[in-house]
Formats: sequence, C-alpha cells, structure tokens
Amino acid sequence: IIICNTSSMPVSARESSVDTAATLAEYDRQMGLNVLLLAD
Repeated sequence: IIICNTSSMPVSARESSVDTAATLAEYDRQMGLNVLLLAD
C-alpha cells in the first residue's frame, strides 16, 4: 500500500495521510502480516 502526499498540500492533509498510513499498518499487523511504515 502506498499513501503519497506532496509538500504543496495543506498541513491537515499531510497529517491525515500519516494517520491513515498508521491505521492501515496497524490493521495489517493485526492480521499477521509483516509491515514496514516509512514516513519522510
């Protein structure tokens, strides 16, 4: 899963994308999958 947001987007959209990525990563981890979450 790739969630991408550019620096030209509003701060709230960028923060939301990080929260979304963390939520998806937690779900996949609970399903027993290996997860690597990178944020830059």
